[in-house]
Amino acid sequence: MADVEVEEFGVTEWDLDNEFNPNRVRYKQSKEDQIYGVWADHGDEDEEDERPSFRGASRGNAHKNISFISGGTAGGSKTEDQTATSEDVEEIEVKIPTKKVRNMAGPSGVFASERSALGSTIGSWEKYTKGIGAKLLLKMGYQPGKGLGKDLQGIQAPVEATLRKGKGAIGAYGPEKPAHRIPGTTGGMNVDAQELKQKREAKQWRKGEKKVKYIYKSLKEVQKEGATFIDHQTGPKVKVIDMTGPEQRVLSGYHQLSQQHHRPDEEPTSKGPQGNFSLPELEDNLDVLIETCENDIKRNTMRIESEKNRITNLRFEQERLLQEQNESERVRETLSKLSDALRELEDGCGPKAMRALSVGEVCMIFRRLVEDFEDEFDQFELSDLAPLIIFPLMKDFISSWQPLEKPSHGTEVFRQWKSILERPHRPRNAPDYFYRLMWEVWCPPVRMSVFRWSPRNPEPLVKLMETWRPIVPAGVINHLVEQIILPRIQQEVEQWNPLMDTVPIHSWIHPWLPFMSQSLETVYQPIRMKLSFALTNWHPSDSSAKLILEPWVGVMSKGSLEAFIATNIIPKLGAVLQSFIIDPRNQEFEPWQWFTAWGDIAPVPALVAVLEKYFFPQFHQVLFQWLQSSCNYDEVASWFSGWKAAFPDRVLADARIREQFRMALDLMNRAVSGQPIQPPRPIDFFPPPPPVQQQARDRFNAGSTPHNLNLTFKEILERRASERGVLFMPIPNRKQDGKQIYQLGTDRQLYLDRSVIFVFNGRTWVPTSMESLLDSC
Repeated sequence: MADVEVEEFGVTEWDLDNEFNPNRVRYKQSKEDQIYGVWADHGDEDEEDERPSFRGASRGNAHKNISFISGGTAGGSKTEDQTATSEDVEEIEVKIPTKKVRNMAGPSGVFASERSALGSTIGSWEKYTKGIGAKLLLKMGYQPGKGLGKDLQGIQAPVEATLRKGKGAIGAYGPEKPAHRIPGTTGGMNVDAQELKQKREAKQWRKGEKKVKYIYKSLKEVQKEGATFIDHQTGPKVKVIDMTGPEQRVLSGYHQLSQQHHRPDEEPTSKGPQGNFSLPELEDNLDVLIETCENDIKRNTMRIESEKNRITNLRFEQERLLQEQNESERVRETLSKLSDALRELEDGCGPKAMRALSVGEVCMIFRRLVEDFEDEFDQFELSDLAPLIIFPLMKDFISSWQPLEKPSHGTEVFRQWKSILERPHRPRNAPDYFYRLMWEVWCPPVRMSVFRWSPRNPEPLVKLMETWRPIVPAGVINHLVEQIILPRIQQEVEQWNPLMDTVPIHSWIHPWLPFMSQSLETVYQPIRMKLSFALTNWHPSDSSAKLILEPWVGVMSKGSLEAFIATNIIPKLGAVLQSFIIDPRNQEFEPWQWFTAWGDIAPVPALVAVLEKYFFPQFHQVLFQWLQSSCNYDEVASWFSGWKAAFPDRVLADARIREQFRMALDLMNRAVSGQPIQPPRPIDFFPPPPPVQQQARDRFNAGSTPHNLNLTFKEILERRASERGVLFMPIPNRKQDGKQIYQLGTDRQLYLDRSVIFVFNGRTWVPTSMESLLDSC
C-alpha cells in the first residue's frame, strides 16, 4: 500500500444512504468563492485551516473498512532492511458496524467556533508547563532538539508545502523540502520575538503584517483644522458622571471626556500584541500632550482670527465715525448759511424791517434756498414762508395793475415763483402755494377787469388769457372761463339781433374756441334760433345768409348744422327750383346759381331730394320733347354735358344723381339708334285708381290741400324732423332686413317698414312712435 493516502472517487455506502437526505451537510460557498469562482484564493501558505478538496474525505475515513497488514506497521516508511514487498502482504478486511451520526463539524472536521483558534499555536502551552506529553517523550528517549524515532528520522513540525521557483519538473531546481528546524532553534530569532509574531499573525486575516503608519501634521494643517474647533474650556460648568470605565468618575464638564487620561486596566482584557518596551502610561501621556498642543494651536489661531476681525470692525467703525463727523461739520455749516439767509429775509420783509427788499431780491433769496438747501427746504418746510412773505409782497406788486391794458405785466416774476414753489422734486403732500398765490393774488384783479369787459371786443381779454395761460394753473383758468367769461358771452348773445347788428356774431365768439370749445355748445342753440327767425323771409338771392352760416362749418356739430340748413335753407332752394324753367334755346342760369351756391355746405341728401323732386322731371321732359322733333344730336349732347358739368362735385358723386343722368343718356342713345322712345316715368308714379276709388278719394280729400296728398311716410318724418331742426338722412350702404337705415339727429339709427319706425337701442331694433322719437332727439 502506498504511503500517500489516495482519495477515492467512487460512490460509497454513505453517499447512497444520504442521497435523498435534505439535512445532509453541504459545502457553503464563501463570499470570495461567490465573487471569483474557480479563481478564488483559498488561503496562503502559512494558513493551516484550509477547506478540504472533497467533502467526503473525512467521512470516508470514518466509515472506511479497517485493513490489517501483517508483518509491518501501518503507515510506516520502509527501511533498507525490509525486503518484503506489498505483494506478500495479506490483507484481512474486517467490517466494524458503526452508527450513522450526523456530522456536526464542517468539511475540515473542526467546529466553526473552534476553527479560528486552531492553527500553528496548537500545543504552545507546553512551553510554559511540564505536561504529561513532554514527560512521556523524555522517558521514551526523546532528546530535545533532535528528531523522533529509533533513527531520529521523525519530524516534529508538519509537512510544509514549498513553492517551486519555475515551471520545471520535480527536482529541477534542487531540493524542494525546507530544512527541518529543530524546536528551540529559530535561526537567530529569539523565542519572544517569534511568539510575538505568531500572536500578531493570529489576530490578522491577511498574510502580511500591518505596519504602523505615522501621521505628520504641519502647523498650517493644524491651524486649518482649527476652523471647526470648539473650545470646551470656556463652556458652562456641568456635573458629568462618567461610567464608561471600570470605576465611576465625576467630571466638571463634557470637555473632560476628550481630555481624560486612559490608564491601563489592572487586569488587561485584550490579548493583543505588545512590544518589548511597551509603556502604555507613557504613550497615553504623550498622546495627551500632543492633543493639548494641537488644541492650544487651534485656540490661539481662533483668537488671532477674532482679533483680526475686531481690528477690521474697529477700522470700519473709525471710518464711519469720521464720516459722521464730516457730515456733522457739513450740516453745521449748512445750517449756519441757512440761518443767515432766513435772517436776511426777516430783516428785509418783516414788519420792523430796516430796509424793505424788492420782489426781485426776495425771489433771488428763495431761489438760493431751493437750490443750495433743497433737503433742508423740504425738511424744515420752508415753503410755509410763502403766505407770510411772498403773498403780501406780490399784492403790493400788482396793486395798480390793469390786466386788459398791460396783459404781460409781472409775467416774469410769477414765472420765477412758479419754478420755485412748483419744483419737480417737492414732497407729494406739500401744499400747493403757487396755486394759492395765483388764486388769492392774481385772480382778483383779472376778475374785476372781466366784469368791466365787453364781449363784443374779445381781443384784449383773449390776449391776456393767451399770455398767462402757460403760467396760471389750469384750475384758475377754467374758473375764469366757465364761471366769469362764459356767462358774460351768454348775456351778450341774448341781446344780439342778427337783423340789426352789422358785426357778425362769429367774429366775437370764435376767438374763445381754444379756451372753451365744448362749453360754447350752450351758446350755439340760441344762435341757431335767432338765425332761424331771421331767415323766415329770406330769399336765396340774398347771399348774406351763406356768409353768416359758412364760418360755423366745423364749429357747430355736423348734425345740428345740417339739420338747421335742411330746415331753413333747403325749402327756399326747393321753391326756387320749382319755379325754375329749363329752356335750351334761352336758358336763365341765375336761379340755378343760387341753388348751387349752397352745394359746399348744405347736406347732400337734402340737395339730391330737391333735384329729384323739382329739377329732373322737367329735365327729362324737355329732353324727350327735344328728341321727338328733328334736332341736332350734337347740340343735344352739348346741352347734356353742360348741365352735368353745372352740378357741384359733392352732388354729382351721389348714386341717385348718376342714375338720373344714366336714364337721360339711355334716352339719347335710343333716339340716335332709331329705336322708339317713351316719355320718362315720374319719380312718384302710381297707376291710376279705378273710377269708383278715385271719386271716393276726391270726396275724402276735398278739404285737404293738394300738397299733402303726395307725401309718403318717409317724407312726413323728414318734414317733422326738419321743423324741429333735427337731421334726417340715409346712411350709405347700411340696410336692415333689406330696408334702408336712416340717421336721425346725431346718434339715432332707424329704418321704416310699412309705416312703422324701428329704432336701434344698442342691442336690438324696437318699434317706436314718431312723436316719442322726435321728443327724445
